[in-house]
Amino acid sequence: MGYNYTNNVILDNAVTGYSTYFMGSEHMNFTDLPLFSPFLAKMLGTGSVDPKRCIDQVNEIVVDFMDCYLKGEGSFSIEECY
Repeated sequence: MGYNYTNNVILDNAVTGYSTYFMGSEHMNFTDLPLFSPFLAKMLGTGSVDPKRCIDQVNEIVVDFMDCYLKGEGSFSIEECY
């Protein structure tokens, strides 16, 4: 596209970094709006992914990350896509 994608620049220069994506998701799938107002969320941009499943998966990833890196409990791994 002629410019550096910020996330890639950060990942390329970070000591440790993770990246993943959610198939069938769009921007609003990473909020709770699709659960409370599916109509409005669809107008603003949701994908075909199940909203509850997407939110639950994101929450699980965040908790695992925080447990590992902030609490020093367990290990952290992430899939290429969900």
